[in-house]
Amino acid sequence: MHDQHGFFPYFFCAGVAAMAQALMYVNSAEKGRAFSWREFFFAVLLSGFIGFLIALAGDAYGLSTSLSGALAGLGGFAGKEGVSFAFALVRKRTGVEG
Repeated sequence: MHDQHGFFPYFFCAGVAAMAQALMYVNSAEKGRAFSWREFFFAVLLSGFIGFLIALAGDAYGLSTSLSGALAGLGGFAGKEGVSFAFALVRKRTGVEG
């Protein structure tokens, strides 16, 4: 991500991830799931943070901003369900009860 300077790549990736989760949440609400503003903002905030972490990882590995943005979009698409799945998988592999 060395093709941009400053904080733009990090904000870009966080925004892409948050937008992906917002669209996924609205789509699930249109399919009949109950809409909750509290859950909506929590999911968008969590996905934005995931996008930020992906941007940091992309910068560490020298990825371009566009590739990091695409990965952040996938992270936002997975959202809080993806984080819950990852935590459950780690708990199962490590034998930690939680």
